[in-house]
Amino acid sequence: MKSLMIISCLLEHPTKEIWQAKDELLTEVATCDELSVEQKHQLMSFIQTYLSMPLLEAQSLYCETFDLGQVTSLLIFEHVHGDSRERGQAMVELMNHYQQAGLMLHDQKQLPDYLPLFLEFIAQLPVDKQPSWLHGIATVIRLLEMRLEKKESIYQSLFTLLFALSATQVDEPTLQQQVAQEEVSYTPQMLDKIWQEEQILFQAGSSCQDNIAAKNRNYMQAPVYYIDMDEDKRSRA
Repeated sequence: MKSLMIISCLLEHPTKEIWQAKDELLTEVATCDELSVEQKHQLMSFIQTYLSMPLLEAQSLYCETFDLGQVTSLLIFEHVHGDSRERGQAMVELMNHYQQAGLMLHDQKQLPDYLPLFLEFIAQLPVDKQPSWLHGIATVIRLLEMRLEKKESIYQSLFTLLFALSATQVDEPTLQQQVAQEEVSYTPQMLDKIWQEEQILFQAGSSCQDNIAAKNRNYMQAPVYYIDMDEDKRSRA
């Protein structure tokens, strides 16, 4: 699915190179046969709006959404295993799959469960193997979509599209209940308030990032979602 590579690019940390590729991305979307006319329109609309933002503003928005917001982290296994030991083993298994597919990490500091990298991996697989891998993370994708909707985030539309491409049914009531019970949702207005409070707390040696991370840890109980990394089992399903 060519659209997975496009979404992967758009979920990377904003760079000048991505911003300069706006017209190229729009052209590529038009050739994505797996997307409906409406889906193409929605993705093009996101690209037009997002890549028209000043780069520094987009970088700040990205950081606030994905780097400071643990519940909207782009590290897939944070939502699957939390900080348990199982996450490390899952990383090793995923790296093995990447190596078998010939995918190399762009940055040695990059974690293998980083969603843009995972989407790039899926996009490089044979077409008949792509759906099962996307299906495997569908619950996490839907959970992130709901959380981004709660945050009134522009990025929600990308996750809406990803979930639609997964063609998967998930336990909607359970996910909705979980998101509703999560007390902290950093809307743009709430983030403005946090930054204002940070100006007062700065002299006391506290940082905004530390404050947000601490608040997230206080209320975030990582749910356990199963991702089947066994390709043989998936192929027999």
